[in-house]
Amino acid sequence: MTMEYLRHFAEQKLPCETFAALEIDALRVLRDAELIMAFIPPQDAVGHDSVNDKSAMVLTITKKGRQALREAFQRAGITGV
Repeated sequence: MTMEYLRHFAEQKLPCETFAALEIDALRVLRDAELIMAFIPPQDAVGHDSVNDKSAMVLTITKKGRQALREAFQRAGITGV
């Protein structure tokens, strides 16, 4: 599921902001894996509600993140990415 978020944000115009709790959690995983660069509020500042008053900002997809996307597309048989 986290790769779906990576794909989603790769398709957005960056920088991109989100207030959605699930997206912020996924971004934390992606950032820890060095697949994105992002400003993410501390975990205790983000509630468990579906939408928060604190946002996360995705700055860029890293080289490692783009490579992970290419590999995922290749495994799925999608070419030209």
